[in-house]
Amino acid sequence: MSKIRTDLRTLLRELSCYDASRVIEGHWGPGCVREELKALVRWVLEGDGHKDAPYPFALPHLELVRRCRQAAERAKQWTPCPRTQPERRAIDALLRRVGRLKRDPRLASAVASLDESWRTFSELREVLRLSDADLPRGDTRVAPPQLLALELLRLEQIKQAVESFEAELRERIPQAERGKSRPSSAPAIVLKYIERNRVHLFGHPARLDPDGRVVAVVDRTNNVTEHFFGKDKQRLRRRVGRAHLGQDLEQQPAQVALVSNLRHPDYYYY
Repeated sequence: MSKIRTDLRTLLRELSCYDASRVIEGHWGPGCVREELKALVRWVLEGDGHKDAPYPFALPHLELVRRCRQAAERAKQWTPCPRTQPERRAIDALLRRVGRLKRDPRLASAVASLDESWRTFSELREVLRLSDADLPRGDTRVAPPQLLALELLRLEQIKQAVESFEAELRERIPQAERGKSRPSSAPAIVLKYIERNRVHLFGHPARLDPDGRVVAVVDRTNNVTEHFFGKDKQRLRRRVGRAHLGQDLEQQPAQVALVSNLRHPDYYYY
């Protein structure tokens, strides 16, 4: 990334000694520096401060390039004129650093390719109705019993939407990409993965009672299992005080996983 992160961190350290209320002799000359300028540099470097989802659900390098492209406009909004001498010099240095990204033709091509791939990937997530709560780090969501029939209907609607999306993707595949075993365009790659994993996307079994009402639907993701395993490891780490738990997990009996059921009153037999 053209050492842009390193340069921005250095710029932020050089601005850290300045104050908004009194004149200070610093790296960029004597004067005051508004806190908004420091916030601008930190925003370009880190964004809004939210925690990124795991790859490929977030592309932090692509987001950094997008913020760098907005730096000049944000500087006008956050630190309007008149500016002090250190503010002018620091903003010029900031724009020179982020300007290096515009002069690299390879980066422009990579950003355009990533943008196209990200849009197609985001469309797929919308069609599959996958929100951030469905990510590996998302919150566990358990549908209440009275909504299970609606969940089964929703899965059928998703299947129909994916079939329509497949037809749309076939129309968007470039002519030169059609028939290739290793396509490079985003629509062709997404279509290939849908066709390969179709058996895992749909056909989730449901359990019905004697009256034909839906009483259970298999989850589309393994979030419940993953969250259970993560919490179990956390409790074990608190008990033994070790970071690496591979040997501890191997030595404990399989019945340990059933202990968590004792927290639920409906587990007991009366």
